[in-house]
Amino acid sequence: TVRVWDLSIDPPRPVLEQSGLQARGLSLSPKGNRLAVQRADGSVTIIEPGMAPRHLREAAGALRVAFTRSGDQLITRDRTAALKVWQVATGALARLISTEVEGDGPLWASEDRVLLLVNGAVHSWSLATGEHLHSGCAQRTDGLLHRCAVQSLLAR
Repeated sequence: TVRVWDLSIDPPRPVLEQSGLQARGLSLSPKGNRLAVQRADGSVTIIEPGMAPRHLREAAGALRVAFTRSGDQLITRDRTAALKVWQVATGALARLISTEVEGDGPLWASEDRVLLLVNGAVHSWSLATGEHLHSGCAQRTDGLLHRCAVQSLLAR
């Protein structure tokens, strides 16, 4: 069972709940009203309060999921290293971005770009055009990602 609790009310209560999902990864939209569940079989399910779950079956093989800041688009990364941009309201594939980046790592999205961290390097692509924008080192000597590096790439 996947549950998101509203901790701002007393007593806290679940605001998003779905049973029967074998979750491998999660992404909560910035507004907190949508949850993308990366399932063990590689498919993606979007959960919203008061609505039936939507299954992005064409997202099969998803390794990572991330919402844009508005929560209107969902980005998935699959086993082929492709980034897929989905319209959340319709479940339609809006853009396919081919990447040459091998490996798996965390995924972030702003409203206009997507960032992928793989093997200590941050890579970014335009969501509008699919153009590769940047690749560069993002490690400190202790192996942790510089938060400022990610924030500056998202702000560009």
